[in-house]
Amino acid sequence: NAQGAWGIPARITFDIATPFWKSDIFYGTLALLALLLAYAVYHFQTKSIKREAKIAQLQLSALRSQMNPHFIFNAFNSIRGFMVKGKIEQAENFLVKFSRVVRAFLNQSNNDYILLDDEIKLIHDYLELEQIRSNNCFDYIIRIGDDIETNLSSIPSMIIQPFVENAVLHGVLPLKNKQGLIKVTMELSKNQESIVCTVSDNGVGVDETDPIKQGHALSIIEKRLRLIGSDSGFYIRNQKDGEGSGTIVALKLKLFGS
Repeated sequence: NAQGAWGIPARITFDIATPFWKSDIFYGTLALLALLLAYAVYHFQTKSIKREAKIAQLQLSALRSQMNPHFIFNAFNSIRGFMVKGKIEQAENFLVKFSRVVRAFLNQSNNDYILLDDEIKLIHDYLELEQIRSNNCFDYIIRIGDDIETNLSSIPSMIIQPFVENAVLHGVLPLKNKQGLIKVTMELSKNQESIVCTVSDNGVGVDETDPIKQGHALSIIEKRLRLIGSDSGFYIRNQKDGEGSGTIVALKLKLFGS
């Protein structure tokens, strides 16, 4: 008061609330989030492992389809034919190319992607083998766009060669009284993130009265491209020219840096 005396002290009662970060609800929520995060990580890892295992299985299946007994038997039979005829140099040349093709198949089976350079070399060697084995009953042309850096760009492995093999075995080899021709072209897509590859032949064509029957190797390719999840795909159709029919395969394969 005015005389300096203290009045009756006032008493105020209040409670201090427990901070939220110390509450049971906070700890419960934190524990739940931790469990959900652990489950998400576990689910992602499990899914990733299953995906990689499936891709590895499909790669092994692709290797088996490429390294089929008929291919190996025909190769050794050709080497034997050269040896019997005393054509030692031709036999050695064929054996070198055959060993390169086999090594390329094995290398590709261990990798999801392959340099374009290596894929092109494999296609060259394979076509030359089939040319020699078939007494040059077909010719082939490989054209690569100038703007493609083949030594720096990679594509999914074990994809293009099976289509080239189909063009040989089911396209030009059955031809009669006509020289076969296989063309392989590669160009950059408009967005420069993929290559557009075409494999065409002037062979007997495919039966369009029924759905195109894709062999075991082509079925594996479809499954692999879906699993890889890249902007990739392919289609097969007949093509007509003035001299008859043929088949064309168009592939779009996403490019990956080395």
